[in-house]
Formats: sequence, structure tokens, C-alpha cells
Amino acid sequence: MFHNGFTLLVAKVDRLTGNLHFVTALTNSKVDFLAADSPQGTPWRNTSGMIPNRTKLALDAARRRGVKLGNPQYATPLPKAIEAHQKIAADRNAELRKTVAEVMAKTALTKLAEIAEALNLRGIKANRGCEFTPTHLHLLLKAA
Repeated sequence: MFHNGFTLLVAKVDRLTGNLHFVTALTNSKVDFLAADSPQGTPWRNTSGMIPNRTKLALDAARRRGVKLGNPQYATPLPKAIEAHQKIAADRNAELRKTVAEVMAKTALTKLAEIAEALNLRGIKANRGCEFTPTHLHLLLKAA
């Protein structure tokens, strides 16, 4: 792409950088450009701090106007969310205990390390998606 010696002038560089594809194409095209808010030189150097600063200024202005930010009633749904999370975890643990019991019955394994290995070989994951360890099994069975 050639540019006939013209320079692209933008008011604010963070407005230009909103579209990564466009910025990449502009940078690769070797088109000269200048940002009015960054006349000293390369505008990319100043961009990273501009958006957070503008956001902070906008939030401060909103607070001065009396706008309440955030959810003032966040505590209302919190107990329900905790209860739902605990129910999901309890149901998952009940299913895992049932699976462990089945593996133990079919394989006659009794050591936690062996049971963990058997579960891992079957592709059964612990609650957070990781492989079972003897400690996972101990805590799971202890909580029953």
C-alpha cells in the first residue's frame, strides 16, 4: 500500500486502537499517522495508560453527579447463590462417592492411591477437573 506522502491525523489514539485488525493493518502499511493527544511521537507508547485513566475520570465524574455505582443490593441474592453452589457440590460429591464405591466393588481395591489411579485411568476427574489423588479421595469419603 502506498500513501503519497500523506499523514493520517486522529484526535485520540485510543479511539483508533479499538479495532486490533485495523491497527495491525495500519502498522503494517507503513502509513504515517499522528494523534493530536500524543503529538510528541509514537502514539502507541501512550495508549496503554489512556483508557484506564479515562475510565477512572468518567467514574469519578459519575460519582460527583451522585450516580451510585455497583449493586447496592448485592447481599440479597448472595445466600441463594451460596446455597445453590453447595447443592451442586453436594450432588457432584454424591455421584463421585457412588462411582468410587463401584470401582472399589469391581476391582477389590482398598488403598486410596490405587483407587485414585483406577479413577484416573477411567478418565474420571475430581471436582476441579484435575486428576484424583489419595488426598482427594480421603476428603471425599470423609465428608460422607
